[in-house]
Amino acid sequence: MRANYKIQRLFVEAMPKQGAEFSLSKEQTHYLLHVLRLQQGQDILLFDGKGGEWRAHCLEAGKKSLRLRLKEQTRRQDKAKIRLVYCFAPLKGARLDYMVQKAVEMGVNFLQPVLTQHTQIYKLNSGRLKANIMEAAEQCGQLSLASLAEPLSLAALLQGWQQQWGREARLIFADEAQITPAGAKFTAAEKDRTATGEKAATAHNPLPVLLQLKAAGDRQKRAEAAPEKRQEAAAQKLFTPAAGAKEAASPAADREEADMRQEADIMPTIGLLIGPEGGFSAAERRLLYAQDFITAIPLGPRILRADTAAIAALALIQTTLGDW
Repeated sequence: MRANYKIQRLFVEAMPKQGAEFSLSKEQTHYLLHVLRLQQGQDILLFDGKGGEWRAHCLEAGKKSLRLRLKEQTRRQDKAKIRLVYCFAPLKGARLDYMVQKAVEMGVNFLQPVLTQHTQIYKLNSGRLKANIMEAAEQCGQLSLASLAEPLSLAALLQGWQQQWGREARLIFADEAQITPAGAKFTAAEKDRTATGEKAATAHNPLPVLLQLKAAGDRQKRAEAAPEKRQEAAAQKLFTPAAGAKEAASPAADREEADMRQEADIMPTIGLLIGPEGGFSAAERRLLYAQDFITAIPLGPRILRADTAAIAALALIQTTLGDW
């Protein structure tokens, strides 16, 4: 990706066949000619969210029309290390646009608006948000577009979380009130219902919390893999050919390949929940702390605006659990 970072990128609904000559929509043609100033002989990168990234060559560039030829694939469609779900209380105007753009640039796969007691707006311009998603993906080199869901109430989000994302999916809750002294909002017993306990809940540094979460996930993966590895070893021993014999296909090897394919299809889900500018209400925070799939983290000793908190938290998650 970095080798082609100076070449402009464009999302297309469907990728032409390699070697095909083609034109784009009227809007995209205008954008390439009059905004990006694409000229004859120049290249552009195209992606459709499914088939990777391709280089296209501009054969002709007129005032209102252009003709391209699809040359070669520059990147195959990659698979994210985690499925990153960003749950957010909508903000007003340009700050919502900014927040959505930066979330996509940080690698979010799924955006879920959440309506809370202190949410500023309840009606969203989904077309505008999807345009922000597409433009951010073009800018940052993403090969797929993040999905945008319909708004949900906080209660509905929590009620359907495990059903939608699985029992192992975690929801990281950026709790702005965790900078207060221990016991100011909740008892130690209530805090112990989170994944990390009272001590982490009152610290300014979120890294220990996320590293504990990563370590727990690694232990679970090793525990789940141990019985299968023992079975593979037994099968390998049973089917190992005698010395001098022609080596046959190994069922253990076949099983390992199948398991690797199956593992590749399983993507852990991590969610991030950022509240509104006014914060979560006391009742909402009690509801959040009552969920066993919630992990609460602080975001330092300073008060952050919602869009700033989103970028900070997503950077931390990608550093500890994601693809950084």
